Amino acid sequence: MDQLIPIVNKLQDIFATLKVSSNVIDLPQIVVVGAQSSGKTSVLEAIVGRDFLPRGTGIVTRRPLILQLRHNSDAGEYGEFLHKEGQVYSDFGKIKQEIVNETNRLLGDTKNISSTPIRLKITSPKVVDLTLVDLPGLTKIPVEGQPPDIELQIRDIVLQYISVPNAIILAITAANTDLANSDSLRLARDVDPNGYRTVGVVSKLDLVDLDSQIMDVLQGKLYPLKKGYAGVMCRSPADITAKKTVQEGLSAEQDFLNSHTLFSHMKDKLGIPSLAKLLSNSLMNHIKEELPGIRSQISTLLTQKEMDMAKYGDPLLDTVENKGALILHIISKFAQSYTEILEGRFMHHSTDEFIGGSRLNYIFFEIFNKTITNLDPFETISDEDIRTAIQNANGVKMALFVPELAFESLVKQQIRRLEEPGLQCASIAHEELRKCVLQVTIPELTRFNNFQNAIFDVMERVLEKCLHPTNQMIKNLVEIETGFINTSHPDFVGGVNAMLKIFQENLTDDHGEEDEEMQEDQRRDYENQLRGGAPYQKATITEKAQEYSALDPQSAAALKDRKGSGLFEWTKYKLGIRNDGRKDKQLPQSSLDSNVGRPYDPLPINSVTNWKDAIRLPQLPNFIRAQGDPTTRQKMETEIIKKLLMSYFDVVRKNINDGVPKTTMTFLVNQSKQIAQRELIIELYKEANFDYLLTENDTVSSERKATMDLIKVLRSALTVLNEVRDLHIV
Repeated sequence: MDQLIPIVNKLQDIFATLKVSSNVIDLPQIVVVGAQSSGKTSVLEAIVGRDFLPRGTGIVTRRPLILQLRHNSDAGEYGEFLHKEGQVYSDFGKIKQEIVNETNRLLGDTKNISSTPIRLKITSPKVVDLTLVDLPGLTKIPVEGQPPDIELQIRDIVLQYISVPNAIILAITAANTDLANSDSLRLARDVDPNGYRTVGVVSKLDLVDLDSQIMDVLQGKLYPLKKGYAGVMCRSPADITAKKTVQEGLSAEQDFLNSHTLFSHMKDKLGIPSLAKLLSNSLMNHIKEELPGIRSQISTLLTQKEMDMAKYGDPLLDTVENKGALILHIISKFAQSYTEILEGRFMHHSTDEFIGGSRLNYIFFEIFNKTITNLDPFETISDEDIRTAIQNANGVKMALFVPELAFESLVKQQIRRLEEPGLQCASIAHEELRKCVLQVTIPELTRFNNFQNAIFDVMERVLEKCLHPTNQMIKNLVEIETGFINTSHPDFVGGVNAMLKIFQENLTDDHGEEDEEMQEDQRRDYENQLRGGAPYQKATITEKAQEYSALDPQSAAALKDRKGSGLFEWTKYKLGIRNDGRKDKQLPQSSLDSNVGRPYDPLPINSVTNWKDAIRLPQLPNFIRAQGDPTTRQKMETEIIKKLLMSYFDVVRKNINDGVPKTTMTFLVNQSKQIAQRELIIELYKEANFDYLLTENDTVSSERKATMDLIKVLRSALTVLNEVRDLHIV
């Protein structure tokens, strides 16, 4: 047990000597907290038995002082500063002056404070093994030369030290102050609400009144602490002015406790010697409880830092002979990691968000596919546009059937709209691949900024190189669709089917007449079968067209009087459909036959005898397009074109929805995976570039050195811990 405190002191020396942050491992120590004028300095000097701390008004302790006390019966009394390695101070007056000098070296001759500690080790036969941290005294009001927020600065430094779970808090309160107003106990309660690691010290017992509640305080009745309280007297300012030594003060304290009415019966629990013993036992027991955890913490940190060291690499291996092999190794590993991200084998933080290939899948099927599927081909063309296209395709004369050129012109116009979304899809996928390149993390590559930037530049050119043929192929897909309008496609509705759909919609407007026609068809079918003939079939559109073409000009002209001409009027005529949409009775065949052979007699045109009576035509507009209310024929033609356009656009839509993702994967994604390693080697594996590429970052070099130093510290710390025998019982 007696070895425990020296062991911790050795650990502190190891961490401090190699300039490693004290926060790396939290070692057990006693932190002294008290208000100014609470007697904090006198308590520490009494524990050491020598005058060695600066004194004065205002803030005297402006930097934490880590004080290691080492008991040695065979040695004299001397001190050693860590910042003055190898220099021994046997004159405690010089120790006091060095504390002042070291404080001024960092802070100057000001009233400012700092959390950077001064480390002092005192060896003496009069001390017990302890580690104490003396902090600046708590204050509320800044004096001249102090910062306005001096109270908050001191509080922050105190909390920095007492918040560590391994720290024992030594809260000092003067006996002539109200315990409820103790600043030190209030701060201790903030970080140790249950009082498990706080030791209370009541100073200046010689100033207490006989009728006070001091005994209740010392016995822990007012504010209980697990580790209890201690009472001390210490030297008064008058004693210090009178050059009363610490040893004389300790003797006076003992005489006071022996003779005092209140304290004589518990004198073995009061005084500086009792306090020193209490602190030593408390620290020893605390170390006993925490040492296994400290060992585990050091082992875990050592393993972590050794892994970090592997990331930084060994500079001794980066010789001229190995530079080429190192570059090839990093390039190969980078290309492999890039492929793994795209193929879903990169599972780092895979539950947080989509990465790599899953984002490409989202682009193809959640963005591009849905956009194309929801695209309305009539979003950019109106019925007037369709009628205008039909009229342009007809030219001077009216066509017998819906002009095919109008359909092709309109459908090509809509197909070309699919090109831009396809190119956007490839562009978005290209941007995602750039992000994938940046997401590739190789520990070996983090050492070399130049190498990393060079790889990113080459991969940027690789992706650009793959993007061009991808865009061209997408344009070719659209060009293929517009280059040949395949009206024989099995999924295309076709002209005849489109017309039949229109007719069926018109014929089903009047259900009664539809039933009557159906009964007539059944009757004709039955009569034909009785005669041994074939079942009755309605004339097809083609047959009606042939019948229409066999008419003489006069009969055809009679049909033109029905506000239209061509195959549609003949079809409407034979089906008995009037221009107002209702069915009409069919003309008897005899009335049509009577017109056969009759000459066509156009209306005579009378000559104009007076130019004033002449009818003048309006001026031809510069811009002419279909407008106004459409005729029945125009309505039918428009509807047929729309059905044909929608049907064929659906066919092309499926092809593009399938072709663009395939094109992007083949020419952009897969191609970049296949050529990445080859292009990186061609561009970067040049002996002239080796030194430039393998130039280490300044930060990496410094981090490697710091990591190596820390590894040495941790290994030394484990060696020190192994010096403790029977560690399993600790």
